[in-house]
Amino acid sequence: MISYLKALLKYTSQETRVRISNSLLFRIHERINLPSAPIAFRCELTTHCNNRCEMCTRTHLDAHLINAHSMDEKIVGRIIEEMKKFKDSGRKVTFSVMGLGEPLLFKNIFDVFARIKDISRDIPITVVTNGILLNDATAQQLIAGEIDNVTISLNTNNALEYKQQMGTDNYNLVCANITSLLEKRNNLRKTRPSVIIQYLAYDGNMHRFDHDIKTWRTLMRGEDKCYIHPIVNGGGNFIDGNAFGKEKGSYPCPLPLQYVAVNVNGDIHPCDACYYAGGKRMGRLFLGNILECSPFDMMASKPNPRTEIVDLMRRNDYRDLPACKVCNSYKLASNIFFKIPKPMRARLGYFWL
Repeated sequence: MISYLKALLKYTSQETRVRISNSLLFRIHERINLPSAPIAFRCELTTHCNNRCEMCTRTHLDAHLINAHSMDEKIVGRIIEEMKKFKDSGRKVTFSVMGLGEPLLFKNIFDVFARIKDISRDIPITVVTNGILLNDATAQQLIAGEIDNVTISLNTNNALEYKQQMGTDNYNLVCANITSLLEKRNNLRKTRPSVIIQYLAYDGNMHRFDHDIKTWRTLMRGEDKCYIHPIVNGGGNFIDGNAFGKEKGSYPCPLPLQYVAVNVNGDIHPCDACYYAGGKRMGRLFLGNILECSPFDMMASKPNPRTEIVDLMRRNDYRDLPACKVCNSYKLASNIFFKIPKPMRARLGYFWL
């Protein structure tokens, strides 16, 4: 049932998606399956960027904080080693490149992808890109390398707003690059990469992109989709345009139990908010540097710093988690931390007591 719901999400409105993800059936499903959910390595290969996006904290950070550079090979190697540990243990693993920089500016990116696919061809790889460098040659490499997903931050639907919000005059170029990628993949009768086009609802109007989405769907196949993303206050590092600012109530975020987010300098945090701080270590959310500690070893023990973070949130104790207190990115996912009848607790394990 849930698999059918997920398949239908690409054809539904944003409001319907929210209703489905917050339904009791969906929440129960997500909670039961979280202990076996993939460990998501989300890595910032570079902080160099070719856009100047207004909504990105990179644009507003002090120069000494951002200090744009690319990830050292030693850090890349350690990430791949840790991914292999999880995979060899029988745990599913995913890999995404994202952060304050544009991933396609990382010169060895396709070598990194090849090394990950050498661990296992079934490790999904996602590239989150602004699409400026998504030219013919890059599209061919993505298809040939069987990269699983390309998410393009198009964000708006006209050239004027693009220039105002992204700081460059590349709207038409990015649209042409997306079209070319879809057509090349379709002509080759390939299913990968799937393509996700992201729009940002700056003004809260979730329907302003309906016409554009309908047009893109004529080229889309399989798991391709358009996604409308509200502006969120990730870790308290970006406040203006906070789409959830007027909503009351909070609930614990499950990401610390799933994510291994690695900054360009190798620092590990349990969620994507680490990128928005521009390299600043975020208190208790800082879990060490990957050159000095092992995410696999940390997550293999119970309790551990990650489960302790979630336990604090479940007790509504944010004294040591100021970033989590003001963050609302968790509202992009449903609340799975609800009380479970005692007879079921032993079967569900430590996380869900």
